[in-house]
Amino acid sequence: MPTVTPASRADIDDLARLLAQSFQFDPPSRAVLQPSDDQDMLRRAFYLFRAMLASGPIEAGLVDTIREDGRILGVATWEAPGDTMSSSVSSYVKHVPDYVRAIGWAGLPRAIKIRMQIGRHKPGVPAWYLHAIGVHPQFRGRGVGSQLLKHRLDLVDADNQPAYLESSTSLTGRLYRRHGFQTLRPISITEQAVPYAMWRPPTDQR
Repeated sequence: MPTVTPASRADIDDLARLLAQSFQFDPPSRAVLQPSDDQDMLRRAFYLFRAMLASGPIEAGLVDTIREDGRILGVATWEAPGDTMSSSVSSYVKHVPDYVRAIGWAGLPRAIKIRMQIGRHKPGVPAWYLHAIGVHPQFRGRGVGSQLLKHRLDLVDADNQPAYLESSTSLTGRLYRRHGFQTLRPISITEQAVPYAMWRPPTDQR
């Protein structure tokens, strides 16, 4: 039976590849990376997620994976309340080459602007933040995403804490609502990329 386990640094490339596949057609991600075609999107997203994973969350125990017979079926990356990917500035600087491979020097101002747009909609109180979740294409529709969410949200509920995320498709929105998230407001990035801010209150407010 698939089990949820924490990721390790040895998993980084596999996880980045899985997340790149999951976000290949994600409108906000494409707005940030602006690929020339679908293969270019996979390449750019791989470097983006590799840099993100390597810059702190794995060491902090904030990357959950589901495995079966040693194979990774899905991954979820979180930020803890008051954290920022558990990364220092020096850690981000160390991974600048991968960020540049993903976005390009010319694309950095665009990426920063979009990140600021998204950041303005984050709650003004400490909350768990789902940064990214992805399931291997061969295992979609089998409850992998739900199992990943439940694992972390059970821990969140045990501490009576809230959670927050952005949903970029109606499919993911339905998944998150099943797990207690409420739609707050749209976040306008481009005409094609309009994710929705979603909030899950702490247990004592439900």
